[in-house]
Parts: sequence; structure tokens; C-alpha cells
Amino acid sequence: MAIKIPLVLTNGQVEQLQAGDTIAGTGGSAVLTETEIDFGTKPVNNKTFTVTDAGVSGSNKIIVIGSASNATGQVGNDWEVDSAMFSAKANTGNFTLYVNAQFSISGKRKIYYQILN
Repeated sequence: MAIKIPLVLTNGQVEQLQAGDTIAGTGGSAVLTETEIDFGTKPVNNKTFTVTDAGVSGSNKIIVIGSASNATGQVGNDWEVDSAMFSAKANTGNFTLYVNAQFSISGKRKIYYQILN
């Protein structure tokens, strides 16, 4: 079995992380925001949404995942069977959310998103 030694990048140089060394972190916590999106009554495979959030600027990156929370009018985790992919583009005060699903979706769903600087 090979012994694996972690590598770190320090001041542009790759070095081995020695036993007892630590890596400084920024600490803090990740903030996830939950919101509801509505695909409407006609089933669709893809849809574009505008999600308003004053904390978003055009230079941010947005990460989006499905939430297992029940959306309005739903009784369970619909993302479990919807097989959707998400992508987002940040704007000032909002972001454009693109949802592409393997199967047709209708009704409301909840998502989590995180704003990265």
C-alpha cells in the first residue's frame, strides 16, 4: 500500500504537508438560502427563472441544489424523481436560474442556493 502525503501550494510552490502542520482556513459558515420556484401547470423539461436577492452582484458565482423540503401544494421530495440539473448566472440584485430536467416537471419545487464571491 502506498503512503500518501498531502501536497499544499504555498507562495506558488508545491510542498509536502508534514505531520503536525496545519492549513489556515477562513472559518465562518456556508449560508444556504431556500426559495420556491414554480414550473406552472403545463409540464416542461426546461425553464428559466429570475431569482431576486439583493446580495447578488454580477461578479458572484451561484451554486444551486434541489431542496427536499415540501413546496406549496406538494407532499414529498419531488426532486428525487425529477432528475434536474441547475446552472445560474449572477446579475446585480438577482440571478438567472436555468433548470433542465430529464422528465417533464410541473408545479412548485424548492431549491437551495449559495452566493460565492
